[in-house]
Amino acid sequence: MKKFEIVVTGVGGQGILRLAEIIGRAAVIEGKNVRIGEKVHGPLIIEGSADLLIGLELIESLRASVFLSHSGTAVLNK
Repeated sequence: MKKFEIVVTGVGGQGILRLAEIIGRAAVIEGKNVRIGEKVHGPLIIEGSADLLIGLELIESLRASVFLSHSGTAVLNK
C-alpha cells in the first residue's frame, strides 16, 4: 500500500497541532496507519516526496515547499 505523506506548516497559534490531530483521527477512522515516531530529531518526510502540503502561513509554506513532490498538491492560506 502506498503511503500518503502530508506536510502541515504554519506559525504558532494557527492551529497546526489541532489540524494534525484532525487529520490523524480521520486517517484512523478510515483504517489508515498514522506514523508517530519516538525521539524525532527532524522531518519524517524526505524532501520532494510529500503528496500534500497544507500551509497555514505563506512564508512557512514557501520554506516547506522543498518537501512537496512534483506531482503533489499545495493548499495554502493567503
